[in-house]
Amino acid sequence: MRNIIYLILISVSLLCCLQPAAAQKQADTSQLEPRLVSYRFRDYEYAYYTQQGLLLQHAPIERLGSITLGYSYLQGGLRARQEADKVNVASLRSEGLRKVKKITLQGYFGFTRSWEDSIGYMHSAKPEDPTPYYLLAIKQGHWDRLHYELGAQASTAVLNDKLLLSVGADFDLSSNTRNSDPRPEISKYALALNWGVGYRITPKHTIGAWAGYAYGIETTNVGYSSVMLNAAGDAYREYQTFLSKGFGNVLVQRSGDVRRMREDDKGYRAGGYYDGKWMGFHTSLLYKFQTSRRTYVKPAAATADSRNDMPIASFDLEQQWIDLFMEKHKGSDLLQLRIRYNSGEGSDYNNELAGNNYIYNNDNINAHIGYVHYTQSRPQYELFLKGYYDKTYKADGTTSHRWSNSYATIGVDFSYYTRPNADKRFWVFNAHPAYRKGIDHYLTAPTAQQTFFTTDVLMPNTAYYARNAASIQGGIAWQTPWKKQMLKFGADARYEKAADLEGRRVNLQAKVSLFY
Repeated sequence: MRNIIYLILISVSLLCCLQPAAAQKQADTSQLEPRLVSYRFRDYEYAYYTQQGLLLQHAPIERLGSITLGYSYLQGGLRARQEADKVNVASLRSEGLRKVKKITLQGYFGFTRSWEDSIGYMHSAKPEDPTPYYLLAIKQGHWDRLHYELGAQASTAVLNDKLLLSVGADFDLSSNTRNSDPRPEISKYALALNWGVGYRITPKHTIGAWAGYAYGIETTNVGYSSVMLNAAGDAYREYQTFLSKGFGNVLVQRSGDVRRMREDDKGYRAGGYYDGKWMGFHTSLLYKFQTSRRTYVKPAAATADSRNDMPIASFDLEQQWIDLFMEKHKGSDLLQLRIRYNSGEGSDYNNELAGNNYIYNNDNINAHIGYVHYTQSRPQYELFLKGYYDKTYKADGTTSHRWSNSYATIGVDFSYYTRPNADKRFWVFNAHPAYRKGIDHYLTAPTAQQTFFTTDVLMPNTAYYARNAASIQGGIAWQTPWKKQMLKFGADARYEKAADLEGRRVNLQAKVSLFY
């Protein structure tokens, strides 16, 4: 059944992403160029209106498609303890939006492969996950990660365009392996379905609501090529596999040659939106609510019979988003505003303690205001002011650990577009300076209750997240018509340096994109 769903999603997503042959024959560069030029305003529009199927009916984008090959390199000691010192990433992504008669289709397909060096204290694919339950080892190792993602959604308007309907699905599949002892293998898949209905109150004002369901399974198997390193006792402590069973609380796992754990994740999603026009602004307000329950299971014996599985704990997470997006065209200028607020609250149930052991709270707000100036329907320059604020709190009952961190980031994003040549080739130059300020941070960990995880991970991470850091990013791109489509070659470089902590981080990226 899973394979059938997988094939259906691939087919629909490719249908949305690929250009129909008839449209290719009719297209010419003069028609493609003003609509498909790659600039940040269009990227933000696309990202907002494709996050839920009902919003596709209000997207100012009639047709957009792209295929992108990318490569990035990240290195530096300015990082959290569980993160890699060096990361190489190769990626392929195809996505598109089409309005075919009264139906709007949108789909995407993505593949990423990453090679990550020198990761310790984590046998997990998600270092920033809100739950504390995961397997870990002190010894550093190298990881090879594969990730596939695909999805499709469709929306339409019926009954004289009064009633809006949408349906969508997303599928993720990943595989993560480590090539040195201990050798975890992590496999994960997740499927999410959603459907929605909306109503046009007037030609300028629409409301709608949707619901959805998500389900996934993550399985971790830890093995050793050397029997000696798997021996009991502390002779090879750095190679032992531990289970994080609370914030700062760990347990040695000695259950034979293989350590296994399964994480089941299921939850519900719901939300509503308003889309309309006020004082010349196209305004859209979105609300999303999502629940997730993760159940952690350890097999009782080396058997594939799930009836012998023993639950370790469960973790419930509730999240909500409020997302405001506004745009206004005035002559040769365009204004854009987006403010997004997200909050999350989580708590666990520990089977060993027969009660709640750990809580998690997070609040963040992300905003930007942008301006673009056009010359002959082409962007000449654009300017964004950006801000981000995040506050996280974690608490563990068994070790009385308390951790809090908050920070704010402000930045400027400027792009300049040269005038196209006679053949409509042009250059894009981009600069993005930013500054991150640590606001409030502390770790409370009674000495008598500290573990190696407290001293080796939590304390260094507290100093890392509390840092003040400045970064500068610059980029250049060249875009040119090619066989009635548009080609873009781009490269970016980012350098980050902490003001009050040793270390730096460098990120280099290169992309080749085809827009159609």
